[in-house]
Amino acid sequence: MSNYQKNQLTTAFQSLMFPLPVPQDTLSVLAKNGFMEKDIYTVLHIQNLISAAYMERLLTEENISYHLFVDKNRLVLVLHNCSAGQLQAFIRTLSENTLSSAHASLMIGVGETVSSVFNIRFSYESALTALKIAQKRRQPVVYFDRLGLERLLLSIPDKQILLHFYEDHLKNIEKYDQKNHTELLHTLETYLSSGKNISDTASALYTHRNTIHHRLRKISELLDTDLNDPEISLMLSLAFRIRPYILRQTEN
Repeated sequence: MSNYQKNQLTTAFQSLMFPLPVPQDTLSVLAKNGFMEKDIYTVLHIQNLISAAYMERLLTEENISYHLFVDKNRLVLVLHNCSAGQLQAFIRTLSENTLSSAHASLMIGVGETVSSVFNIRFSYESALTALKIAQKRRQPVVYFDRLGLERLLLSIPDKQILLHFYEDHLKNIEKYDQKNHTELLHTLETYLSSGKNISDTASALYTHRNTIHHRLRKISELLDTDLNDPEISLMLSLAFRIRPYILRQTEN
């Protein structure tokens, strides 16, 4: 493929990934190079790769259709009609055999797989989110679709919704702890994590069972709710999962 064709393809893909006007010939440029509208696409963001030569050779050997371009300080790899098995095998081989930069480790963010070229923006954006998480965790590879609940939280555009949810469920306990130098928040989190088992909670906190009972009564009083209610327990557990995002926002 000539450099002109590669540049054409890059422009076509970027017009679908970025909030830019889509040129009329985008689909024809893609189709001319074998990238059809209803095919399967997965976008990867790759950072700190010294050379793409080995990666491209690996893709060719595995007979994986792709397009590669540079976006700022990272590589954007579009995998085309790549099965889940091929994807995992490719990433495993790449991460195990590729040299990283001398100053930073290889990191890969794997986006959602989409079944239309018009949805490739979602794969691009989720891959970028996965890469940012990989950077924070110092983890070589993060798959966006394996993030579980975190995937849902990251998809909420208005982070104030998360803040309000957290405050509605846990802010009163947090304020009480700060004012009275208590550990009710930690006790509640441990209690929920243990499956609401008093003995396990007491053991984890090196505290007597009666003390845990006393703390839980105080928590119920502050929340004006019944901790035995399964729905309440679910909401509180979700609030604890949201808490790291709230703390991160405060730090930033």
